[in-house]
Amino acid sequence: MKRLVKGLRIGMAVEIQGSLVQTNSPYVEGAKVTLLEMDFSELLSNEAKLKEMAALKSYSLEDAKKILKDLKGFKINLEPELRIEFAPR
Repeated sequence: MKRLVKGLRIGMAVEIQGSLVQTNSPYVEGAKVTLLEMDFSELLSNEAKLKEMAALKSYSLEDAKKILKDLKGFKINLEPELRIEFAPR
């Protein structure tokens, strides 16, 4: 499986055409706000964390935040609302 997804990355972001004024997202690089980013090589390298996640029968949004917070290779903002304030060019 690791060989199959080696180098596979999926991402979704918003790139502002102007100046980013404010956002509640923790994943900001310049004018780019990352909504989702997954690096499968990194995700599969942490087998202990994957087993911990697979063992859960069900979990809340708060549980998901705790588990995903330190998971390398995975970025997502799980807040119910994403705010991006910008000033156009």
